Amino acid sequence: MQSKGNHIWSIEAKKVPDKKWIFREFTRCIKGSPPNVAFAGLPWSWAPRVWDPQCSVAAIGASFSSPALPSWLRWDDNVLSGEAPDSLTGTSLEIKAVATFQAAGKVQQLEATCTILIASVGDHPREPL
Repeated sequence: MQSKGNHIWSIEAKKVPDKKWIFREFTRCIKGSPPNVAFAGLPWSWAPRVWDPQCSVAAIGASFSSPALPSWLRWDDNVLSGEAPDSLTGTSLEIKAVATFQAAGKVQQLEATCTILIASVGDHPREPL
């Protein structure tokens, strides 16, 4: 890693036996892990972002959506949020987040999938007093 002014470049490479280097290809990805548990009746939210070390989140301009969501979850301003109903306590839910953005004059998409367990508030670990 080398820094020059405000720029930090991270390069991953491996030296091969013939004294040449193989560089790992850079790819954008979705960052930001969602909370693993949604407690019934309490707010739950996730604000993922598209990561690119050469570009700000605002410059990427990604828009997030999901192909299918339960009625208690919705995307608003790239934040997925909602309150799970008590009737779903003990179930798990798989959510796919799709980031859509322009890159090199083409529409690009990235996907991330996560699993959320819906639990009762009584299952929430209490902090020590």
